[in-house]
Amino acid sequence: MNFTTKVDATDVIPITRFDREEYISRIFRVDGIDIQPEFAAIAAERVPAGRFSVADMRDFDLGLRHDVVLCLFSSIGYLTRAEQVVAALDCFKRHLNPGGAVIVEPWFSPEQWKVGMVHMLTVDQPELKICRMSTSARKGRLSQVRFHYLIGRPGGVEHVTEDHELALCSPEEMLECFGQAGLAAEHDPEGIFGRGLYVDRASVPE
Repeated sequence: MNFTTKVDATDVIPITRFDREEYISRIFRVDGIDIQPEFAAIAAERVPAGRFSVADMRDFDLGLRHDVVLCLFSSIGYLTRAEQVVAALDCFKRHLNPGGAVIVEPWFSPEQWKVGMVHMLTVDQPELKICRMSTSARKGRLSQVRFHYLIGRPGGVEHVTEDHELALCSPEEMLECFGQAGLAAEHDPEGIFGRGLYVDRASVPE
């Protein structure tokens, strides 16, 4: 998770990754958390002016409030039980300034998820070749993704696998979680990448 605060005192918390580090460093003051120490370290290297720590989105306390809390790139999907989602949303709310907003990009809904899909991404550099291939499966209300990485360097080729499980939640279930956390979100079915977006504005009174 990464957290940013705008230099002109507009606070933003993106619980996500940084793609445009120079822009963010210039416009925002940054706070960040990630459950993986390696990712927090990468964020700190990319945004030297930021403040990053290792924490869990379900239970963290930065001692700060922000104008916007962003939880993007479907990170919320790794919380596989409704009570975990409610705990995270409640934590977001506690870090929100009066009149602020919470924005969450979900993982796929049960209807959107397709079993048996194969995806591939590649990196092609002179001394580094990477192929990441994945297949999709399902176990009840959990989506399952197995990633295979082929990593080629001058010294040889390495094969690494990762298994990911993310919850498949309907819009109604997500909105129920927002409600239990005291947030009144609106659902945009399209969102940024077609997975939808949940936006709560000003649930914390000014």
